[in-house]
Amino acid sequence: MIYVWQTDHHINEHVSKALHAGIPENIIKHTSWADNYIKSTNKHTAVGYGILRGTGDIFKHNEQYGVDYYMVDRGYINPGHFDGYYRISKNGLQAKYVENWLWDDRLKKLKFKREEWFNSKGRILVVPPSEYMEAYHGHKPGWWEKEITQVLDGKSFKVRHKSDTSPLEHDLQDASCVITFNSNVAVDAVIKGVPVVSGMHSIVGNWSRNTLQDVIDNKIQPETNERVDQLLRFISYNQFTLEEIKNGTAWRLLHA
Repeated sequence: MIYVWQTDHHINEHVSKALHAGIPENIIKHTSWADNYIKSTNKHTAVGYGILRGTGDIFKHNEQYGVDYYMVDRGYINPGHFDGYYRISKNGLQAKYVENWLWDDRLKKLKFKREEWFNSKGRILVVPPSEYMEAYHGHKPGWWEKEITQVLDGKSFKVRHKSDTSPLEHDLQDASCVITFNSNVAVDAVIKGVPVVSGMHSIVGNWSRNTLQDVIDNKIQPETNERVDQLLRFISYNQFTLEEIKNGTAWRLLHA
């Protein structure tokens, strides 16, 4: 039996109903019962939107016991409530990239504009995780930003927080690269031709061939169009519309 975990947040409630409709043999459980589930000896595959209001505790519990969980959140490309895309990630908060993804039929349906904005003389754009994400991974607020900016001491960089309302495109057009923990800005940067350095909590993490040491040594390089295409094809098979979640397409493709 699969448990779809629902909270009182209106987006979670909406997405949970779609998950309940599209996943075989599941029941909706409210996260007010999360403590009881964690204490129980019975462990079930967990599905839920976001990591707040109890879902994150359930995901970490399942991970500890080797039980599958699926986290749903805003999509990588064309995200939106409720007319955009949602990502669904198995046993992680973002999908784990698979090399040489061939199928491109879903990518052709997405509308976005590729660019070549790599500016080797531009500044480094640093995008820290939210305090909620740091807490989920067991870190104090500001830990990651402090670590990265200390390493970049002496280089030209800008820190862009999630609360920043200035146009992202302005920062990307002036960037030699983007360094991020898990932000979706990594995907935005890839689409615009800007090199990315990210950790394993990002879908870009084990795709990007650039490292933090490359940034320090001024050896950062843009990815080839072929490799970008491979990443985007993979992304398109790991994000879904609300209707695709509701009618079972998402669950079917994730288990194909």
